[in-house]
Amino acid sequence: MKYWSVLGRVLTMSALVVGAIGCEPTNGSQSRLEDDPDFVRGKSRLARKDIDGAVLSFRKALANNPANAAAHFELGLVFYEPSKENTDYVSACYHFQRHLELQQDSRHAGNIGGFIKACKKEIAKDIAMAPIPPSEINAIHTLRTQLAKANSENSHL
Repeated sequence: MKYWSVLGRVLTMSALVVGAIGCEPTNGSQSRLEDDPDFVRGKSRLARKDIDGAVLSFRKALANNPANAAAHFELGLVFYEPSKENTDYVSACYHFQRHLELQQDSRHAGNIGGFIKACKKEIAKDIAMAPIPPSEINAIHTLRTQLAKANSENSHL
């Protein structure tokens, strides 16, 4: 009889533990994130090539739930797309990185790593190609002149 009593308690505790674990809220499963009405609207707008509308919908999805990794991924793709109007490598890099932070086990992680590297290269290219303002060119010329004068004076010492 004691055996059945102990077994009953163990089974009851096991059932309670399994039930508690099953009821524990998660950080938002992927399917729930993709069921967000604004996210669904964004995907629909993307399919219709309404890029501005899709961006607006995905941003609304993020306003409702900033931890929506799927919305970050979609925005990253939209901003990474090489088109003249919407390409924004800084935003793409941000959204891809947020996606990986929120969903470390993302099935897209390998591709996203490459996207982030490409974004950083494009950002660096933009910075390196930026024109130097004339005031900075004049300042550099003045500093070079002063350096040459100082070197000349030092050589006479």
